[in-house]
Amino acid sequence: MDQLDNILTKFSFWSRFLGYLLIVGGGLLLLACGPFILSLSYLGAIGILPIVIGVFLLKAGNRARDFVDTDEDASFNLMMTNLLNYIKWQVVFWLSLSVVALLVMSLLFFLGYKF
Repeated sequence: MDQLDNILTKFSFWSRFLGYLLIVGGGLLLLACGPFILSLSYLGAIGILPIVIGVFLLKAGNRARDFVDTDEDASFNLMMTNLLNYIKWQVVFWLSLSVVALLVMSLLFFLGYKF
């Protein structure tokens, strides 16, 4: 059990650290692009998704820490659920970002921009 506790302790630290970074980064993205990014709902989602992803990762890290402290199965199950949600939302984020990049490149191509 010591090896699992060690792994979960490291996971807890890094997932919480990266969760905070994603939340702060998403907030900065929304502030930097403010009115423009929120005026287009699709681009607004790209600004909000890092915050949502960061929250899921932060929750997974907190549940991992709870599991190490209490050894309750409910904490482990919640950790895995939040981690699964993080992975699903990460896929949605990258797919939406790819679609926006394709749309921008197509628009530039049709406007005559040479790559």
